[in-house]
Amino acid sequence: MGFSLNIVLRGRLYHWRKAVPVALRAVVGQREWIVSLRTSDPAVARQRAHAVALRVEKILSDAKRTASPENAARAWKTATLREDLQDRIRRPRSDEELDVEMSVILDELEKATNTAAKQPTAMNRARRDAFQEVLRRLDGTWTPQQTDEDEGVRLSELFLRWETETRPPAKTKWEWDKIRQRFTTLALAGADLPVKRIERKHLVAFKDALLAENKSPATVSKGLAAVKSVLSFGVNNGLLQTNAAVGVKVARKSNGSNGDDRVLPYTVEEARSVLEAASKLTDHERLLPWIAAYSGMRLQEAGGLRIEDVRPVDGVWCFSIEDTEVRRIKTASSRRLVPVSPVLIEQAGLLAYREQQRAKGETRLFPDVSADRHGIIGAAYSKWYGRWARKIVGDRRKVFHSWRHLVEDRLRDAGVPEDQRDALLGHSSSRMGRRYGQGFSVAVLLEVVKRIAY
Repeated sequence: MGFSLNIVLRGRLYHWRKAVPVALRAVVGQREWIVSLRTSDPAVARQRAHAVALRVEKILSDAKRTASPENAARAWKTATLREDLQDRIRRPRSDEELDVEMSVILDELEKATNTAAKQPTAMNRARRDAFQEVLRRLDGTWTPQQTDEDEGVRLSELFLRWETETRPPAKTKWEWDKIRQRFTTLALAGADLPVKRIERKHLVAFKDALLAENKSPATVSKGLAAVKSVLSFGVNNGLLQTNAAVGVKVARKSNGSNGDDRVLPYTVEEARSVLEAASKLTDHERLLPWIAAYSGMRLQEAGGLRIEDVRPVDGVWCFSIEDTEVRRIKTASSRRLVPVSPVLIEQAGLLAYREQQRAKGETRLFPDVSADRHGIIGAAYSKWYGRWARKIVGDRRKVFHSWRHLVEDRLRDAGVPEDQRDALLGHSSSRMGRRYGQGFSVAVLLEVVKRIAY
């Protein structure tokens, strides 16, 4: 059953399908798109098909720009090479003729493999793969390729299933979708392969291609981790048997001074210098570093505070960290009460500033701390802070999040137990005992906060 937009009913679900023009097949890396629309409702299928069609047309448009007239002519030859060779396979021949033909194919395969190694274009790889398949047919080791129906979900479908079930933050969803597109382009020659056909070599090719683009080891590792997580989701849901990304890592370290580009905590002396400089600023530029220094709160947590989120609880002034219309909390353990340090009240003037904002009719404590297109509070401030603080502390690995690392170190040095540190900072724990009860009282956590000293 079929109707407009190339939609067909396969089993219980509708699928969108489109043949790739022959001249573009070697560039795109496949002969046809067949994408499950994951619905049995024809009206819903039509809506989803529009979005799929737009994405595919963009890929084909990019492929047309890639395929010059000369490349297009070669693509035609590559696309028909497999059929021509397979016609030769069907012909009866003696053992002697088969040996001669095997020798010829081996020579051609060697040339194609060398060419693909020197110029790893999709077209050269397709030519090499064609000879490899013919060789396997000739020596009897080839098995018929599975149909699309047999091979299950494709990579784009798996990512969509992961997004639907896990409901990641908007920024994570956007970043991982970009990673999927890059992986498809760099490792799969633009083909939206069934996940069962993704192999370790594809992950290695992705890693090597990103490193060749001079991406930092951290960026490459992040890309590998995203693909690995989604494939793991596929394994856990019975959509594939093994995770090809397991064990694929970046061996090269960053070009930093100590081979490490992770965020580092400030030293106590650096913290004092930054806080002294911040004291000369106004509003959120002054208060956010002080709040981070004496609470360990994340920038999004502090930057998204409302007036009502700074309130007394059991006689103790606290920051209330919870999901609001302003910002989303990172994890369940991040929802918590953080007592306000006496230093913030007496030296930084936090409560006086709060009353000033209330008198102005503001609902947010820091209304000038905006969100980016993903709804992440403080993205612009983070960049500003990085440029400003670098004039005081030159190490690029020391950023706003360095305060959170420093607070952890100060509390550890002060002998504060790990479970109390976790409760204050909103760290999760796998220990079963911590999942029971209401946690520490604000009176106990206030004593913890008082031990943060510079």
